[in-house]
Amino acid sequence: MSTGGSGARCRDFRDGNADMLEAMLSVRDDETSPWIDWMFARSDPAVITDPTARQALAVNFREALQQGIGAIAWDNVAFVGPWGFGVEDIATPVALWYGDRDEMAPPTNGQWLADHLPDARLTVVRNEGHLLPLAHLSEMLKTLSEMV
Repeated sequence: MSTGGSGARCRDFRDGNADMLEAMLSVRDDETSPWIDWMFARSDPAVITDPTARQALAVNFREALQQGIGAIAWDNVAFVGPWGFGVEDIATPVALWYGDRDEMAPPTNGQWLADHLPDARLTVVRNEGHLLPLAHLSEMLKTLSEMV
């Protein structure tokens, strides 16, 4: 990804969301912290009530924040691009998985990608949200192995 204007956008995101990002850092080591509930209770209630999945989510979150808030800032900048390439130029087959209850990355995003990628397989899973991989990882990996 070219960082021409992206670096400034990353700094703007980080600076504009400093309080929220610092709050995220403050709870990164607390598996009982309510951030999991307020972020995912509506879209992924079955996942966040599963102790094993909840622990995996907390471990993932802790790891993502190991080096501070920069990764979250870059992740959010990447959502809106520009990416430095055209989606229609991607030649590799792509598996897209979305939960129909995902509010962070709704299935309409996946449909747009499927419509613009030359070789994409879109799967929308009913009654799943943003944490779909925690419940369907084996299916996702099987799909990927069939694509290569």
